[in-house]
Amino acid sequence: MKIPPALILLLAFSSAPWCWSDDWTIRGKTYRNIHVIGVNPDTVSVTYDGGTGRLPLADLTPELQAKYKDSAALATDALTDPIAHLAVTLSATYGLWANGASPMILLPKNATPDQLVREALKPIVRFEHYKMMRIEKVEEVKIDTGFPGSNYTAVLIHGDPSDKIVLLQYVNEKVGWYSKVFDSGW
Repeated sequence: MKIPPALILLLAFSSAPWCWSDDWTIRGKTYRNIHVIGVNPDTVSVTYDGGTGRLPLADLTPELQAKYKDSAALATDALTDPIAHLAVTLSATYGLWANGASPMILLPKNATPDQLVREALKPIVRFEHYKMMRIEKVEEVKIDTGFPGSNYTAVLIHGDPSDKIVLLQYVNEKVGWYSKVFDSGW
């Protein structure tokens, strides 16, 4: 049986999660075809048939408040914590941040953060600068990419000339560790 291409497209697009939309009623006003584009500590940023806007979390239904509570907590942390700030920022890109150079580190799964950071920074930091760097914090983070495998180890490094955050994720024995280095921006 030959399936018409138009039917394949219709099925593909109707089942894609980014195509789904909801209607919300907030304070008596109905927002049609809502798409959430961001969450901060007090509001949810949305697009809808009438444009864009920010809706106060306190005005949402209890179900919607529960759905976006974790994102709001993460956004609150992002105001003071560079690793949380990076996680929120990268999550908002829907995985586009992963494009570009990402050196793989051929070390075992039990490698220490210091060993991994040293290897990740080799291409961008001169050795004498690395000696002056110190690890401030190591934290497990979840970065929403829309794909499985969104858990990373984030390492905040204090150094000269700037602070860095190294994201690490163990892949397997053959590949080793995925790494990506970011300026902390703080």
